[in-house]
Amino acid sequence: MQDNNEPVHGRVKPPPVVSVIMPCYNEVRFIREAVESVICALRAAPAAEFLIADGGSDDGTLEVLSELAEKYDVITVLHNAKRKQVFALNQLLDMSAGEFIVRCDAHAIYPSDYIERLVEYLKAHPEVGNVGTQVATIAKDTSVRSEAIARCMSSVFGVGSSHRTKSVNDVRLVDTLLFGAWSRKVFDEVGSFDISFVRGQDAEHNYRIRKAGYSVVQIPGPSLQYIARESIAKLFKLMLQYASVKPAILKKHGGLPTVRSLVPATLLAILLGLVLVDTRLAGGLLLVYGFCCILFSALEILKNNDRLSLLPYVAVGFMAQHLGHAIGFYLGIFRVMFGKTDWGGTR
Repeated sequence: MQDNNEPVHGRVKPPPVVSVIMPCYNEVRFIREAVESVICALRAAPAAEFLIADGGSDDGTLEVLSELAEKYDVITVLHNAKRKQVFALNQLLDMSAGEFIVRCDAHAIYPSDYIERLVEYLKAHPEVGNVGTQVATIAKDTSVRSEAIARCMSSVFGVGSSHRTKSVNDVRLVDTLLFGAWSRKVFDEVGSFDISFVRGQDAEHNYRIRKAGYSVVQIPGPSLQYIARESIAKLFKLMLQYASVKPAILKKHGGLPTVRSLVPATLLAILLGLVLVDTRLAGGLLLVYGFCCILFSALEILKNNDRLSLLPYVAVGFMAQHLGHAIGFYLGIFRVMFGKTDWGGTR
């Protein structure tokens, strides 16, 4: 494996119009299907390159990537010596040559027209700084736990009204979105990703895009399929990490937190306050909250015609999401107060 910007695999190619970039680390279970779906989507795109930066995988991901790079000459595999995703993104941006840049993730599957739709929209709308599509969160496997986590990540009760839950029939302005596509001029104007944000670098970058006068939009059409985390503990950690960066973004750019950011933190504060004042009231609030988790779990199951055995797993998943988000938000406030600058966890 070579360091930094020296290609591990790849061949001399004509100048691309589209650069697809994908950071990855230890994704052996998903990398083949993710890459193959991107390759399929590139068949409808103009001259393109597909750059993948691996952060030192040791689970077999590199072996799969070597095989795929031999099979498809559009692929170039790079080594991300700094390992973390934000460094991979900036490394890939530096290496890319396309007029349009599409970010993909190794934990997702893409529709066959995904790249074409995003690039064509950017060509027609120069005022758009970042464009993405709908997201359908799918289970890693057919186990009850995996299916329940996918339901939690797709529910407004779980993650609020966000790019993960919005289903649009028309173009919708959003504050941020999952992955997306840009014209290169956007990076020339607003800069690359802020390396102090290990998590949330996409949300912070979209904030800069909007401050620069561009719009961030979600367009209708076939959804990309995002593969959900496989355990409640990882779901909790994910929500904690994402919430912990929000106060830092607000400090850097100004503005107020969204309602979906405040609700879990406010509920936790009220609960802790009631514990100090009257434990019976605190217990009553916990009972009401638990009932709401069960109720919305049942509604999710009915809406999706799922098996009833998912209900307790979905309810616990909701609780993990809310608690993780609330704790993460307060941790983020404390980190801002004490001047911490490395935001969002380990990867």
